[in-house]
Amino acid sequence: MRWIVMPLLPNWCQRAKDLQSDDERTKDLGLSEGELAFYDILNAKKDLIQEEGPIQDIVQAVIKAVKSNL
Repeated sequence: MRWIVMPLLPNWCQRAKDLQSDDERTKDLGLSEGELAFYDILNAKKDLIQEEGPIQDIVQAVIKAVKSNL
């Protein structure tokens, strides 16, 4: 069992650091986890946003929701 867990340990440690960083960013930016995810999408490379797919669908859904609540 040890030979299975030991190679995974660095990945788990990095993931824990990433989660702590995300927690700090939500506090610093005053955003919820979902808002931080959307914020990160908007700050991603422009080519990622321009690709058709789930991100484009999310952006369109958010814009539609915002317009309907104005």
